[in-house]
Amino acid sequence: MIRDEPYKSLIDELYSKEWVVYSKKPFGNNQAVLNYIGRYSHRVAISNSRILNYDQNNHTFRYKDYKDNSKQKEMTLWCM
Repeated sequence: MIRDEPYKSLIDELYSKEWVVYSKKPFGNNQAVLNYIGRYSHRVAISNSRILNYDQNNHTFRYKDYKDNSKQKEMTLWCM
């Protein structure tokens, strides 16, 4: 599927570039690396306190709109 249009042109463009990955040596030992990764990989996308309502079709949650003077707003997403 990823080789089908419209993705093929994007994939071709990305493969035509030379990618350079920069990574530092880890600080400390293996446990320090696991602790660092764990802080980011186990975060909750939307905490329970922000979830206002949910059912089989919709999920409503609260968020802060930083573009609108940090006003608290609600958003409802339709779920399949």
